[in-house]
Amino acid sequence: MGAFWPPRRAGVLSIFYFVGVRSVSVVVITEPFIGIVLAVQAYAQFSQIGMATQLGVIVNYSVVRELGPVLPRRMLAGRVGSAMAAEIAPMRVTEQSTRCRVSAANPVRHLVVPRFLAVRAADFRC
Repeated sequence: MGAFWPPRRAGVLSIFYFVGVRSVSVVVITEPFIGIVLAVQAYAQFSQIGMATQLGVIVNYSVVRELGPVLPRRMLAGRVGSAMAAEIAPMRVTEQSTRCRVSAANPVRHLVVPRFLAVRAADFRC
């Protein structure tokens, strides 16, 4: 029952910052390179049929409308998921989660719920 209580506000805000704001740079750096690779790969095919001048429109359409909603979520999942696993796994090994339980604090409420809320909020934002 305690896992459904709202988590501490300070903990959630720092995780929101980590998941949302700190992930923007990864998306902003990676997305143009995906467009460049798509353009380089498509140029040979488009030049054979005489549509090389339309390549920019097609790449823009495919990156912004088709891949735009999918790729940031994948990048977010890779970056944030691995960072959270790397943060929580040592807590389990060093028995910090057990200490949290012994001190009458729910480890799910303090460790899992804020991260879940932050990832869900970032997923809706993308």
